[in-house]
Amino acid sequence: MVNPVNGNNSVYASQIVSQAYGHAGRLEEIEKPVSYDSAVQVDLSDAAKAISETVGYIDTDPFNVRGSEMRLKDLMDEIGMAEDAEVSIRVNSDGSFEVEGEDPLTTLLEEKLNDGSEPELANSLKGFNAGSIFQRVAGALAMASDAAKENPNNAEEFFNWVQESVNPDAKSMDYEVTFSNGKLSGSFLNDEGYKIASTYNLKLPLA
Repeated sequence: MVNPVNGNNSVYASQIVSQAYGHAGRLEEIEKPVSYDSAVQVDLSDAAKAISETVGYIDTDPFNVRGSEMRLKDLMDEIGMAEDAEVSIRVNSDGSFEVEGEDPLTTLLEEKLNDGSEPELANSLKGFNAGSIFQRVAGALAMASDAAKENPNNAEEFFNWVQESVNPDAKSMDYEVTFSNGKLSGSFLNDEGYKIASTYNLKLPLA
């Protein structure tokens, strides 16, 4: 039997978002589908704000973006990297980090992120990845919700697509955080290592 789909709440949506975000709470309501910027690379503070507006129990800046920017800058200074150094930090699906940049001391930054000496910063960078997973799943949920309104008999199929396909695929993607001019931005990476938008290639299954 297909569960009825309500415009403000869905048992499927609550379960899927909870699993994607890994939060003990549940999604109380989604008043309307949330539109996300289609840009491949997004400002992480904007992403955090979008999540906060979608789910009421998340703080405005859940991943302490500005604090992470300041700590990363301080850490780079401590290592001795150039003041204007820019780096790309790849967050692999296994939780490890790969750091690239022109500064010859970039390898030391990579070591610091991987050796456990900077747990808060490392967890924040992984948290940014989790936030983008949330954005991708939320975008898919909006698509599934709209499709279910048009074709309620296939509602279960649409929401199963989010839970069984979109969610695990998003979790398996690598993620890259770029630090430039004191600001962090991030994006998913496809299998070839190219940056992609959070809603890239989301296609509902045919009814």
